[in-house]
Amino acid sequence: IGEHAAAIRREVCQGLEHLGLILNPEANQHPGPGIAALHTETSPIQILVAPTDEEWEIAHQTGAVIGDTEH
Repeated sequence: IGEHAAAIRREVCQGLEHLGLILNPEANQHPGPGIAALHTETSPIQILVAPTDEEWEIAHQTGAVIGDTEH
């Protein structure tokens, strides 16, 4: 959720600290390229942001539905 939206990631994790989700505010603001860790060093649960290609996935699934043999 929120690959390019630090505010959304912050809101999703807010209030879940008692479950072990401890967001690192600096890492959340500047996650860097690729799969990035957003949790603190003391967080027992990892919080990761991963790049996606939603347009490709939609095209791939559409091709499967219409019988595109090239997908």
